[in-house]
Amino acid sequence: MLSLIAEGGGLRGAYSAGAVVALQENLGLKHVDYATGSSGGICNVAYFVSRQLFMGHDIWVKEVGNHFVKRMNLFTKKPILQKGYIINTVFKKKYPLDVQKIRESTTKLIIPLTNAKTGKTEFFTNHDKEKFFRLLQACISIPFFSAPVRINKNRYYDGVYSCPLPLELPEIKASKKIIILTETQEQDKGRRLEKWISYIFSVRFSKAMRLLIRNYSELRMQFHKDLEKHIKKKDIIIRPKKELPNYSFNSETIKAIYEQGYKDTLDSKPLQKLLKQLKKTHPEYFM
Repeated sequence: MLSLIAEGGGLRGAYSAGAVVALQENLGLKHVDYATGSSGGICNVAYFVSRQLFMGHDIWVKEVGNHFVKRMNLFTKKPILQKGYIINTVFKKKYPLDVQKIRESTTKLIIPLTNAKTGKTEFFTNHDKEKFFRLLQACISIPFFSAPVRINKNRYYDGVYSCPLPLELPEIKASKKIIILTETQEQDKGRRLEKWISYIFSVRFSKAMRLLIRNYSELRMQFHKDLEKHIKKKDIIIRPKKELPNYSFNSETIKAIYEQGYKDTLDSKPLQKLLKQLKKTHPEYFM
């Protein structure tokens, strides 16, 4: 079994976008058994599952860079993150995501979300009955920066706040993994700015969500302990060697981050070795 896991994290999601485009368009990996991630990484692997990654560059460089963040809304009651534009204009119209193809895919796309009331992780998949675009919208919903998304009777934020990456799910844990991270080991120490902005305004959140925000650094530390297990198992880890910016939303910066993810993936010797083996033993992954 083979899994593809892609981290997001604001602007850094362009890195995992470049990585999954390189995997599919250049290295020829067309199919995996499981796909998952967090934040914008989920959107990236959704386009991987639908085999539409030729759109990835323009989505990030032309759309996210120019339209996703409205900083001036910080001083108004309007949302800072333009989720509606990304979902309704970009994913549905300009670069239409083939949801039917995703639902029919034999790849199980696992989407972790954080229940805004309980603070617990809940998992959805591409084979569930929930509206798929609502799930993607929840993936890019961040406390304080945007409101949670209603799905059925509950409201949800990005799953990263309760589950940084679902590496310990039984089906993921048992598979060979290609894990795309968007932070260096030095950089990933709790994402302090996001944590403290959310902490200051945490009165808006449920008691469970306030607790998650306050314990976020500890959650990330546990994530890295879990990650070490997968490194020892020789799973493939692709991550930037130098710190990526996260709060400079402009097209040129995003393009550079995207290209870095693309290049790092092509340059990964362990990945090249794995794909060479898989072409012999599991040619279906490349069809």
